[in-house]
Amino acid sequence: MLTFMKTLMKQISIINSLSDNILTELNKETPSFGYIQETMSKRQDHIDEFGIDLQNEPVHEFSDEEKELFNHFFDEFIVINQKIKDVISDVLENHKDQLFSAQKQRKAEDGYHFLAKPEISYYTK
Repeated sequence: MLTFMKTLMKQISIINSLSDNILTELNKETPSFGYIQETMSKRQDHIDEFGIDLQNEPVHEFSDEEKELFNHFFDEFIVINQKIKDVISDVLENHKDQLFSAQKQRKAEDGYHFLAKPEISYYTK
C-alpha cells in the first residue's frame, strides 16, 4: 500500500471515529453539546485536510483492492452521517413538540388566571 493511501485511510478512519463519537454522544440521555461541538470542529478540520490531500494525491494509482477498501470507509462515513442527521431530526422534532405543549399549557394557565371564565380545555384532555 502506498504511503499516500495509508495517509488517506488513516484520515478517513479518524473522521469515521469522530463521527461515531458524535453519534454516540447524541444518543445519550443528556448529551454534552459542548463535546459535540468540539468533536464536530475536529472532524471538520480532518475533513478539510482529507479533501486537500485527496486533491493532491494520485488517486488513479490505487489498486482495485485499495479502491474497494477506500469505498468501504467512505460508505461507512455516509452511513454514520445519515444516522447523525436522523438523530438530530428526531431531537429537533421532540423539541418542537415540547415547545408546542409548553405554549399550549402556558396559554391555558394564562387564561385560567386572567379570565373571569377560564379556558380549561387544555386540562380536560
